[in-house]
Amino acid sequence: MTPAEFQACVPLVPQLSSERVSAARAVLVDDEKQVDVASRYGITRQAVNNSVKVMWETFQTYQAAKQIEADMTEAALPPGWRVATVAAPGELLDRLQTDVAAAAAAAGIEC
Repeated sequence: MTPAEFQACVPLVPQLSSERVSAARAVLVDDEKQVDVASRYGITRQAVNNSVKVMWETFQTYQAAKQIEADMTEAALPPGWRVATVAAPGELLDRLQTDVAAAAAAAGIEC
């Protein structure tokens, strides 16, 4: 799990204390052994395992929801259109937005 994916899931598990969230992060993101994490936090390995399980299940639900959103977004697009996330210099993105708006207008689509 990436740090960004983990952080996105944190608000979805208000039942976990910040210590339990940190312990789960150590295992799921930093790839530490549960026994080492338990020792460092002074909690049982079972407590670490439970925290990891809650976060992992939350992550799986989060991923499924993202996929549903992506599928529905793709389905609503005109034929031949695709969705992409792009990181680029602002000037290039401005040109891309202009081109997309022109293509949408030509296809009779409001952006």
